[in-house]
Amino acid sequence: MPSPIIPHPRPIELVLGRLKGVRRSGNGWLARCPAHDDHAPSLSIAEGPDGRVLLRCHAGCETEAVVRALGLSMRDLFPAAQPEGLARRERGAGSGSGPRRKPRTTRYELRDPEGRLVAVHVREDGPHGKKLWWERPDGHRGLEGMRVTDLPLYAVDRIGAADRAIVVEGEKACEALLRLGLPAVGTVTGAASTPSDEALRPLLGRTVYLWADNDDPGKAHMERIARRLYALGHTDIRWVSWQEAPERGDAADFVATGATREDVERLLGQAARWKPPEVPDGSELLRDLERCFSRYVVLPPGTPLVLAAWTLCTWLVDVFEITPYLAITSPEKRCGKTTLLGLLGFVVREPLATANISEAALFRVVQELRPTLLIDEAQQLRDRSERSAALHDLLAAGYVRGQPVYRVAKAGDGFRVERYDAFGFKAIAMIGNLTDVLADRSIRVRMHRRAPHEAVARFRRIHVKAETSELRARLEAWALANEARVREAYLRVEPPAWLNDRASDNWAALWAVVEVADPSRLPELESAARALEGDPQEQELESVGVRLLGDIRRVFEEREADRLETQVLIEELCEDEAAPWGDWHGRRITPHALARLLRPFGIAPSKWREGGRIVRGYVREAFLDAFSRYLHFEPPHSPQAKGDAGSGDFEEPPHIRHQLPQGGESPHIPTVPPGDGPGIDQMDTPGADPKDSSWIGQEDSPWGDQEDSPPGEDGEGGASGVSASSTIDAICEGAQSRNDEGWTWDVSGTRLPRRVVPPGFGAACRPRTIPPDVAAEVQRIEDEAIALGWTPEELWQTAGWVSELGLAALMNQGDRVEEVTGEYIALRLRDGSRTRFYRRPARGRGDRGFS
Repeated sequence: MPSPIIPHPRPIELVLGRLKGVRRSGNGWLARCPAHDDHAPSLSIAEGPDGRVLLRCHAGCETEAVVRALGLSMRDLFPAAQPEGLARRERGAGSGSGPRRKPRTTRYELRDPEGRLVAVHVREDGPHGKKLWWERPDGHRGLEGMRVTDLPLYAVDRIGAADRAIVVEGEKACEALLRLGLPAVGTVTGAASTPSDEALRPLLGRTVYLWADNDDPGKAHMERIARRLYALGHTDIRWVSWQEAPERGDAADFVATGATREDVERLLGQAARWKPPEVPDGSELLRDLERCFSRYVVLPPGTPLVLAAWTLCTWLVDVFEITPYLAITSPEKRCGKTTLLGLLGFVVREPLATANISEAALFRVVQELRPTLLIDEAQQLRDRSERSAALHDLLAAGYVRGQPVYRVAKAGDGFRVERYDAFGFKAIAMIGNLTDVLADRSIRVRMHRRAPHEAVARFRRIHVKAETSELRARLEAWALANEARVREAYLRVEPPAWLNDRASDNWAALWAVVEVADPSRLPELESAARALEGDPQEQELESVGVRLLGDIRRVFEEREADRLETQVLIEELCEDEAAPWGDWHGRRITPHALARLLRPFGIAPSKWREGGRIVRGYVREAFLDAFSRYLHFEPPHSPQAKGDAGSGDFEEPPHIRHQLPQGGESPHIPTVPPGDGPGIDQMDTPGADPKDSSWIGQEDSPWGDQEDSPPGEDGEGGASGVSASSTIDAICEGAQSRNDEGWTWDVSGTRLPRRVVPPGFGAACRPRTIPPDVAAEVQRIEDEAIALGWTPEELWQTAGWVSELGLAALMNQGDRVEEVTGEYIALRLRDGSRTRFYRRPARGRGDRGFS
């Protein structure tokens, strides 16, 4: 038989009589806790409705420890009416017989500013502790893929039009202030995360008071909220300080001390204005990051800048729609991949190494924290294990914002589909190459083993952490202050047109960051992009078909031919020892295999007569569309007509510029502003008639009054035997002698600037015409361009090799100028794409052109 329980007439009197420093506080008392060395009262005491004593030590002491320190037992806290329940509490909840205590459930409804129910946060306090979970408005558990950070602030719908808002951590602290009639909202993300910008927007336009929990995680939580508000343009931010707060004490604890609304108002009146961190210089930040990387690893030229820009991008992950991955590869081990990954872990935003993390935890952490994943030894992505497949799916889906990945999870006796947002930056290190799917989404950094003469500092994590702590703070401060500028630049800037669409998407984020941090280094970034994207190893990542197109284009350019016999083309392809065509499935590639590989690109062999026989082969013109779609544009040599190879008239996309001829005739640059003119460049054969020029027949043409010369029997000149080139030269010289001021011409009645066709232009460089709308567009920006250093020739020259033509000669109807700078003119083409027209190099000719 249990011994009879003789309770104290009033348990509260028994407890208060054994405490020290007791003072009244609201509806209860405060006293010094006997379970620890308490100099300031940190123990709250209250009496429940049924007479029980309620104890809470704000320093974290357990109730049982406090009771033991008082020399009492748990049963002494309860009146005599509940002896059996008390006995069970002492023996341990759930043990023995009798009814179990029913868990107490609290439901916190989260509504958007308009009052629509978004989610419910459920808290259950039972005999074994508390449980927390989320429910959707329909009552089902879970958030169905929604991130907790995207949920609205608790009670944001209840602050109405108040001109201020008190931000606290959690629903309980928020409710404590709301009961006092104060406009308060609570975060629901936990101290480790930060509410999204959309969740914080309802606070804009109000005086925001941040009341942090009195611990390091709580203060860091509110500091991040202050910085997000500042990034959104809000500056009226105050920091609430409760000097006597116990460890982890919050607003609810302040109210529990008996504080009234007046006490809270007094605390708010003492709140200090929050000051944003000092903004570092972007140029210096890039340089310091480059030095950090170069100090510990040997990197290819240009790569430190790429790594620095990518690191800055990770701090601005919410700005971008596409997050390029960083693929760190090497041919062998001990090339510095893990060291570089370790360095990134000290400077990127929210680094998370994937080693020793379960699949389920990885998906949840990526969704909630949006970390920068650091994946080492990624060779595992090639195997077929379940974990590798899951990680590969996460990487494939996390490249574009809003592209979720789905997983099946156990739910009771059944299963449910869970949706995860995997968006974010990721760095992947491995020996060899990534899968095609991931390689196409990555900026590739190829590492090599350090040579004996290359010295680097030894990587010691404890030292690197100390060295990079200040750098990390500067990165966060710069990103906070420049987020709006980077967002604007990301929408505006265009990487070079020579990058393919996917590569352009990958580099856009880096371009935007460098333009804001240090625009003078954009040419350096472009050079690095050329080095990384144009690496010969890149060919290994292309499909066989694209590799074949590239090799065929090279053969056409080297032979300067318009058409090639099939066997000749195969011979040329097989001469490249690095190409697979000489050992195609154990033998040289056959004509049938060649045709089969080209068929998906819409290219088929042709037939033509040559010297009395039928020849089967390929015409270069049939490849032009495929070249322009699948290969980077490179300035090719001008193809020359060969005997009976055809008429010699040849069309190319206007944004491809020809290299200067290897010898003989060289282009000239006019000394007087030329006229406008786009169109298709036509490369005529040496036998072309000068009367075919697009200027013949125009009233103001210098050739308009020339008499036709009867062609010679060989078809290559007039009766006098002079060539077309020399004939045009003579005509030009005659035109200049008749009119020292040059001559003018018009298009559809529009008078254009004067120009003189310089001597020496042959038929292969005949001039172009300009549609009126193109002329008007160039005239619109002419004054601005000349003020920035452009010459009239660079804007108007209409004759010469393509590399010498001006802007107007390369524009088409419907093209529009979007931006004029001292270095380039940005165009929006009629098909909606963008490109840039760059100024001539100082040498005055050659490589200038669209990029």
